[in-house]
Amino acid sequence: MGFCTPKEYKLFMKEVGSFEQMLRYSKMIFFKYYLDISKKEQERRLEARKKRSA
Repeated sequence: MGFCTPKEYKLFMKEVGSFEQMLRYSKMIFFKYYLDISKKEQERRLEARKKRSA
């Protein structure tokens, strides 16, 4: 989606499992959410936030 380079993505995927395991061993509870929205919807929501915070 253009957030990072392919190299950065591979590094993230390599390390994320270890990071999450560290959190679990620390007895931290975390939730993972996946949200997939269109660019148009994302833009609409960001504009709405700007108007609310102004």
